[in-house]
Amino acid sequence: MKYKSFTWSIGILQFLAWFSIVAFAIFCLIILYAIFEKEPIMQVALYVYIAPLTIALLIQAILYYIITKGLLNKKQWARYATILLGVFMLFGFPIGTVVGILFIYGMTKGLPNDFSRSISPEMECL
Repeated sequence: MKYKSFTWSIGILQFLAWFSIVAFAIFCLIILYAIFEKEPIMQVALYVYIAPLTIALLIQAILYYIITKGLLNKKQWARYATILLGVFMLFGFPIGTVVGILFIYGMTKGLPNDFSRSISPEMECL
């Protein structure tokens, strides 16, 4: 396959989106348990740690999903968003670094030739 790194980037983004959705569902179950548990430490953990992390997981899943759909539709903004996501993932040593490098390489060197055709001629000058 000629564009292996581009395809891998899309596959990893889809995996991360599904992983975030599963983690979100698990944290929702934890929240339900914490609501019905009457111990004060569970109530504190719910508001301080669990609820913000659950909201972050939901936002992350939506972001990954939107970027993946943009890449599948060959949108230029999705390419830039993936490069930015790859830069942030470089700090997640060791797995995040490898994924970040793959994202950056896949969006800069491993693009199909028709990817840039999705940009209208009027937008190229901007």
